[in-house]
Amino acid sequence: MPDIPGVYFCGDSIEHAMWNVRDALIGHLKTLLELGEPVQVTLGNFEELRMAPEHADGMWAMVELDLTQFDSRPQRISVRLLRCLLSELDRHAAARKQTRSEVLAWAVLQLMD
Repeated sequence: MPDIPGVYFCGDSIEHAMWNVRDALIGHLKTLLELGEPVQVTLGNFEELRMAPEHADGMWAMVELDLTQFDSRPQRISVRLLRCLLSELDRHAAARKQTRSEVLAWAVLQLMD
């Protein structure tokens, strides 16, 4: 998959491989986010990619995927917490040498897993 390095997929048939591509993409991007790695997606020119020698024997298909769910850029938000929860959050963050944001992000990922 030339536009997203590190994504590999296969199948017992073309249909099976095409079914697996979506799972491979989502799994790879989620793993990058969980590891704190940047999500790098390039939007290559289809004709240039298709004509490149390294892709000469490849089969091409278009996969539609909403990438906004994998946008790893931080965004400032405002939340309200009970003071007792904020105190616990600060205690956990200090013990782990992390910021409030890092602890909250970790907690959200654990909750969604």
